Amino acid sequence: MKRSIDIVVNRISTILASNNPTILLYGSAVLDDFRLGWSDIDILCLTEKPIDEAQASKLVSLRQILMDEYQGNPYFRLFEGSFVSEKAFFNKENDIAVYWGTSGQKIIEQYRIDPFSAIEIVEHGIALYGKDLRSKIPYPTEKEIYDAVETHYNTIRKYAQTTNKQLTSAGWFLDIARCLYTLKTGKVIAKTAAAEWALSEKLVPNIDAMQRVIKIRKNPELYISDMETLEWIGTLGPFVQEFADVLEKELLKKKDKPTYLYHGSQHRTDILIPHTANGLPEENGTGCGVYAYENIDDVLPFTLAIRPYSNGRKSFHVDDYTGIITISAGIFDETSLGYIYKMASVNFEKLDDKQWLSHSPVVPIEIITVDSKDVMNKVVLTGSAKEIKNIANSIAYCGLVCRLCHLAYKCDGCKSENNCCGLHNTEEGCYQFNCCTKKGLNGCWECDIAPCDKGMFSVSHDIRLKAFVQYIKEKGKDKLAERLYFNMQSGIYYGHGKDYDGLGSIDEVIKKLEGWYEELV
Repeated sequence: MKRSIDIVVNRISTILASNNPTILLYGSAVLDDFRLGWSDIDILCLTEKPIDEAQASKLVSLRQILMDEYQGNPYFRLFEGSFVSEKAFFNKENDIAVYWGTSGQKIIEQYRIDPFSAIEIVEHGIALYGKDLRSKIPYPTEKEIYDAVETHYNTIRKYAQTTNKQLTSAGWFLDIARCLYTLKTGKVIAKTAAAEWALSEKLVPNIDAMQRVIKIRKNPELYISDMETLEWIGTLGPFVQEFADVLEKELLKKKDKPTYLYHGSQHRTDILIPHTANGLPEENGTGCGVYAYENIDDVLPFTLAIRPYSNGRKSFHVDDYTGIITISAGIFDETSLGYIYKMASVNFEKLDDKQWLSHSPVVPIEIITVDSKDVMNKVVLTGSAKEIKNIANSIAYCGLVCRLCHLAYKCDGCKSENNCCGLHNTEEGCYQFNCCTKKGLNGCWECDIAPCDKGMFSVSHDIRLKAFVQYIKEKGKDKLAERLYFNMQSGIYYGHGKDYDGLGSIDEVIKKLEGWYEELV
């Protein structure tokens, strides 16, 4: 075959010597899938100068001349391809061009490369002569790929309802497999490899038929005159159509595919790696991949820091109409940053009405930083999430929990204008209040030396407050509020003289918070 290619290249370059031609080889010959008796030898010739009529006539005659000169050579009749000027090719203009096809050769006025061939040339092609123009050939868009696959699908539906008793009729199986592979990946591989891939992906309804087709494809010369094989190929029409049903389903999945999809995360990264879904909603998110949504508002909840409770529970819901995020369970950190990843939809498959999935890593087109404070108008807390957040927001500078205080019925809390705390209203005021406001602290837990031994932390007050401040220092206000809330559900109450008072040490108070204290007594 190599000797035949060299002869063809030499003859073409001689005819087009004044045009500075580039000759590219692609298809099965470069994909290690050429099978004599089945495959073609595909070339594309681009010229710097337009092809004139005399040159076109010589090119039209060239295949037949070579077959006459080299009688018995099985390769020259297999050459297929097109000859066109670079200007007409890249600008999609009309010009004199020559086409070599299965049914013959002719002069044409317009040549448009199909997406399958373009991908093969760009990714796998070989420059046999002249400049290497592969990098200048534009990679097909996803829509162009979709349209090309759809064209193949329509051809299969129209012409493969029945099959002829010829080896190449078994090729319908390979064509469908390659269409499926290209539709799913945006790439092109050899037809035999595509068929084997379709089997491995469990996409083939009739496994036995496909396995036999692959066997024939790998050694067509063994079967070209085998009547039993040819008779069997003549019965493949229904099985081809059954396989085409699979392609139809994939086309329907892609039909309304958006150009961009969105992924939300608490983590900043330059490449999204497939992982097992662990967020909510969980109905469909069980596979390993990169999950995405069509609507940017749908990924906003995943940018928010919603920490599950100690029991692992968290729950939120997004209203389809308003986009409001209702958090009913979990700890929401309104000070956090999150990220929205804008991605090209290539390689994503539709899971349901909203979700898409890519099993391959994805490099985002754009990364949008989301400050939780800027989206608070879209967040509503309800149920335990609201109550725990209210408890956390009511914690005084000293660690008192104003919302659970016995004065809460008339006091709006330590940090409000209506502060009814007895110590605050004395002449010298509350030491912790004065110290924190002077230093600009949100609470004693932000002080390096706290809890100190002054004011509410003196020996005349219960050690509970020191313990609470220490706990907030280590785990945060929200965690303290969560423990207080769930302990109340279990009959452990906050308040003067109640369950957290009189425990004797900071460790014992913290163990009470964590639910361990009862094991000590």
